[in-house]
Amino acid sequence: MVRGVATRPPGETTARTGVTIPSTATVPGDGSAPVAGWVVARFLELDEPDAVREGASSANVRPVAWFELNRVADESGEKSQYLVAATRGPEGQACDFTNLRVFTWNKKKTRYETAFIENNLCGALPIRVGAGRRASRSFDSM
Repeated sequence: MVRGVATRPPGETTARTGVTIPSTATVPGDGSAPVAGWVVARFLELDEPDAVREGASSANVRPVAWFELNRVADESGEKSQYLVAATRGPEGQACDFTNLRVFTWNKKKTRYETAFIENNLCGALPIRVGAGRRASRSFDSM
């Protein structure tokens, strides 16, 4: 399931009928409309950060979601650290993700490394990441 905002110029007409499409925008003059629908995952190309793409590729997993946990200082600038929800195997599984990984920046080796792995999950999206005494985890594992 994906959500987004579709934009269309005011007064755009449909190609088939030539009928003007009424504006569904909530702000006068705004040509955007909220949309939602289902897509087939293999037709999407995710724009993962390099650290997530490389870490997932080396672990032979397919990322479905990632979150920046925090940033650490480095001589070359701040580096993000990530929580990655991923899966293995074919599409159409009962679970949204089957494993979690944390990729952290190693200052001494100047590279990302896997700091945490949790396998054999049956997780459901959405995942909430929080800070505090105890991190808020909102994923189902069976």
